[in-house]
Amino acid sequence: MGPLGNQALAITLSQVSCHTKKGPDSILTTLCSARELLTARLRQNQRRQYRRRLPHGKRAVNWPVERNFGTISSISFENMYAPIALFAYNRPVYLAQTLSALQRNALAEESQLIVYCDGPKLNASDDDRIRIQQVRALVNRSSGFKSVQLNTSDHNRGLAKSIVEGVTAVVNEFGSVIVLEDDIITSPFFLTYMNEGLRKYIDNDRVISIHGYCYPAEFPASVPPSFFIKGADCWGWGTWQRGWDLFRSDANELIVKIERYNLQKEFNFGNSFDILSMLRLTAVKNHSWAVKWYASAFIGNKLTLYPKKSLVINIGAVGTNMNFHQDDMMRQFGKEFSDAPLLYFEEAAEENQLARKCIERYFKSVNRGPAYEISPSAFVRRIWRVLKR
Repeated sequence: MGPLGNQALAITLSQVSCHTKKGPDSILTTLCSARELLTARLRQNQRRQYRRRLPHGKRAVNWPVERNFGTISSISFENMYAPIALFAYNRPVYLAQTLSALQRNALAEESQLIVYCDGPKLNASDDDRIRIQQVRALVNRSSGFKSVQLNTSDHNRGLAKSIVEGVTAVVNEFGSVIVLEDDIITSPFFLTYMNEGLRKYIDNDRVISIHGYCYPAEFPASVPPSFFIKGADCWGWGTWQRGWDLFRSDANELIVKIERYNLQKEFNFGNSFDILSMLRLTAVKNHSWAVKWYASAFIGNKLTLYPKKSLVINIGAVGTNMNFHQDDMMRQFGKEFSDAPLLYFEEAAEENQLARKCIERYFKSVNRGPAYEISPSAFVRRIWRVLKR
């Protein structure tokens, strides 16, 4: 249980023994108080770890000075933190896990949670409508944040429209945002990493976003704990108003620019992942906002900060519309996140070519096809089904 848990348990047992004669209501009150004490002390302990200049024990990494991988900066907990925009629809089981994970973040109590719940489709079944109501009831019962704001729609807008309009509204009001969907499980250190990254690069126009997920590629020790990759991404991310202003919703416009400057191979990560085909599909069906976000950032020569070890996992890629098993999904997308705070941020905003090569090799390994002949592989189809929701 650990020292904090033992201390809370000792206090609880002592108080319960004093209140036994007062009846079950008194005992229940005591147990609830002990739970609140334990939660507060766990968060206090996390904050102490964040304030340290280096993590201790196995988390300490002694980077050679000559590599100049950047510095560790301290965190001011008195500053205003970026609001969290969370997008949900009809998956209360997933949403409950996402909210529970967020509540375990040390900065949850200082963060505003703004939830956008989409409405039912025209042909929605009774079960779908029940799940939509369960999602909204779950949000209304949520606690552990500075505030919780629920925005609902009486009809189905679709994920792409909901995210584009929701993110736009939040950055226009607050200047920055952290974006999550209802199937993204976060590490307890996710909010700290996101807020520190948003604070550090707020005035660096080359940086367009901070990303919490990283593909489970095999990175050598020479790749630093966080690095920049050209483009943008969509699983647990944050940006500023200046970054989101670069988003372009016209897929045809983006395709023309990529082809005009002969950027197809680089756009497709060295022809290891056929993202351009996904963008072309978006031009026809207008499903995905995420591939347009990546293309907008890529064409603008902007960078996104990634953690070497992911701070989120996606549990929503498995469902009735997905033709693969959970074990397969976890192998391809990653099944665990970092259990330590990420306190290391690059000073120079430059793409890490070695990290990019590692991600390209990862894409090739899961696509299982020759790099020079890209086809709509199973991996690409799976990614597309996730993005087009």
